[in-house]
Amino acid sequence: MTLIVHTSQLGHLVPDGLDITRTGGLGFPFAPSLGLLRRYPTNGTDRDWLNFAEGYISEMRDSFKGEKQAWVNLLALPRVVLLCGCSEAPRCHRTILAQQILPKLGAKYAGEIV
Repeated sequence: MTLIVHTSQLGHLVPDGLDITRTGGLGFPFAPSLGLLRRYPTNGTDRDWLNFAEGYISEMRDSFKGEKQAWVNLLALPRVVLLCGCSEAPRCHRTILAQQILPKLGAKYAGEIV
């Protein structure tokens, strides 16, 4: 079964939503570190965003190794909506996870729910 991935901003009531913020409980393994968020604000310059994205992808490689069961559980779902508080989806880790990382693991990105 292929995981279908959507993204959305926190606050949208979706039954298969996963909060992937630092305080998101089960979604914590998919959240960027506080250090990364402080060094490269997602609403900063284009260079900040590129550095953030590179750092986030690196952190997710480490998370995949260290939090393997969380990744296995996520990939076993039929559908998930990755939720974050960022108002700009193009500059949010939920979009990096949905468009760049999860498809490499067999998932299919199906767009942002607004």
